[in-house]
Amino acid sequence: MIPKESNTKSPAVVGRILSPGETISEVVILSPYRELLKVGEFIYYFSGGEAEPKRRKVICRITSCESIKNYPEYMFLNPEIPPSDLSSVLGIDNGHELYKVKAVVLGYFNKKIKSFVNPRLAPEQGEPVFLVPSEELKHIISGKVDAPGSAHVGHLFYRPEGDVPVYLDVAELVSKHLAILAATGSGKSYTVGVILEEIMGKHNKGSVLVIDPHGEYHTLQEMRKEPYKSKMLNPKEDYIPEVKVLTQKDIKIRISDLEFSDWHHILKGASDKMLNILKNVISSLRHDAHIGRHYTLQDILTRLHRDYGDDLRDETSVRGLEWRLEEYGRKEIFSDSVHTSLKTLFAPGRITILQLPEVEEEDQQLITSVILQRILKARIRTLKKQIEPEDEFYIDFPVFIVLEEAHRFSPAFGESRSKSILKTILSEGRKFGIGICLVSQRPGKLDSDTLSQCLTQIIMKIINPTDQENIKQSVEGVTSDMLKELPSLTKGQAIIVGEAINTPVLVQIRERYTRHGGASHDAPAQWLKKLSPEEKEKKAMESAPIALETRQRKLFW
Repeated sequence: MIPKESNTKSPAVVGRILSPGETISEVVILSPYRELLKVGEFIYYFSGGEAEPKRRKVICRITSCESIKNYPEYMFLNPEIPPSDLSSVLGIDNGHELYKVKAVVLGYFNKKIKSFVNPRLAPEQGEPVFLVPSEELKHIISGKVDAPGSAHVGHLFYRPEGDVPVYLDVAELVSKHLAILAATGSGKSYTVGVILEEIMGKHNKGSVLVIDPHGEYHTLQEMRKEPYKSKMLNPKEDYIPEVKVLTQKDIKIRISDLEFSDWHHILKGASDKMLNILKNVISSLRHDAHIGRHYTLQDILTRLHRDYGDDLRDETSVRGLEWRLEEYGRKEIFSDSVHTSLKTLFAPGRITILQLPEVEEEDQQLITSVILQRILKARIRTLKKQIEPEDEFYIDFPVFIVLEEAHRFSPAFGESRSKSILKTILSEGRKFGIGICLVSQRPGKLDSDTLSQCLTQIIMKIINPTDQENIKQSVEGVTSDMLKELPSLTKGQAIIVGEAINTPVLVQIRERYTRHGGASHDAPAQWLKKLSPEEKEKKAMESAPIALETRQRKLFW
């Protein structure tokens, strides 16, 4: 049953206010229109009553819907007879569908501050309730709509596709960080791809680095082809995103360019005494005119033995430091001469994908730690005008860094090479224009302090109770009714909440314009292809000479 519009073309009434809810931010509505008033849908009523000269639309979001008027139980004795038919035969009023709908009051939308203002006044009983029109709703939900600084991620799930497009504010994403959380197979990496398509498109032209442990994002190279070009770029401009795909072999950090703070993160388990000895050694090398600016790992070891090798009091610390320098300083990322500049990784209009599928988890953390340390250092020095534009650390634009498998880099239990610097950037990076996107399929294994620093969240299907609990404890703005939705979400559906959007919404993520690189293998299809008649014939032809030779040998013997 759908409500009819009135002759005056005023919006159709879909329900009436029954009473305030348990709090000032909740209302209870009665309505016969279950199909319209779904959980997550947006409705409104007018504040102040009929006599109020300046009545305002008070926007609400539905949180629950339950039936309160049902058919008597005896009408279900024969399952073959619909209860509606039986009530008609018995002459009983068949208007048995009535629903109690609870909704959270968001308030009236203030366009100047682009936020909701709660009227703090309960509505009058019997006040009519309406659905928020789609055209109005898209501007209420999204701060920026198809404009510079916006990212189109999908459409409001409960409205027809395209009726209410949902846009995120990219400035808020980058300055206040983003978390994308979902169970395996829910569309997590696909959604990251959508976000990256938008950030690199005509409305943003961003500078992005993706730490890719599984090698899923190489397909973003299709940003330079159709249909991405026609969908996401301005044909009147020459701009096309630059997409660089690197491996761990392409990332080299010169030993002499490491600061003492870098060594502090690199040398796992080093004591304060070891670090103090190393600090003295590095200082000595930098002031040695014979060695010069670019000293090597061997120079560090040699100087360590020269200055501390004969002191028995430091013997244990020197040996421990030497072992750690040999163990970690000779990893492939470090070099005595070759160096990868930050300007190779970051530039406006460039997305760099660092693929690390064959790298051990500890080394992934090490590589990430070094890169994060360097970009933070670069942004601080640049903004404080401590360096000139020709300096390799001069990065005069914000950057956005995506960390797939974020629970590897900042685990909930225990430490990692990258955890400390990651938490530093998440808490202080917004001041220096460093945005982080944490992507994880196991939010329960992700450090809760790290997760709480991400002020926009895209949450997809989550079933595990531990994961749900960590989201509840760490993510501000996620309500109990949203948590109840998480297990029932299907692939491509997401709850979006936080600073980059005006109010929490349930969204159907849009289709990508580049291929998804993280799709699972279709094992049956590959098996069948291998054993197809054509493949069998090919294998038979290949093995024919061998079979003939074998038969000849048998006949000979």
